[in-house]
Amino acid sequence: MATLVHLAHAAKFLKNAGHGVELKLTASDPPIDDVLNNARNISVHMLSGGAKADDYDNYVRVAAVEGKGIGMQWADGTNLENEYDDDVAFFYGAHRIYLVRHLERFTATARQKANTYFREQLRAAGHPAPPDNHFL
Repeated sequence: MATLVHLAHAAKFLKNAGHGVELKLTASDPPIDDVLNNARNISVHMLSGGAKADDYDNYVRVAAVEGKGIGMQWADGTNLENEYDDDVAFFYGAHRIYLVRHLERFTATARQKANTYFREQLRAAGHPAPPDNHFL
């Protein structure tokens, strides 16, 4: 849970600083900062309505499916499904986050953007910038 909180806050900080991470697996996917924020809210706020996974009041606080397949299926046709053999899907309600495709890619990109942001801040304050990747 703490990792989700930190990742969601990092995403929000970078977005507000003009260095947001643009990451979508498909054009119809929500932005990664929305995905992280939804998962964070569901994991932190136990009574969150966001944990509702279908129209029949089935709730999922957290579930995982390793490898391609359906982890859960409900009568309304809702599936908690991992579409990839080489990844792990975590579900917070009906919200899906992939370990490799979302979290690892977000972390690597956010690290680069945070380094750029902090270097810019030092330069703007008249300080010499340290070597690349000095901060993270």
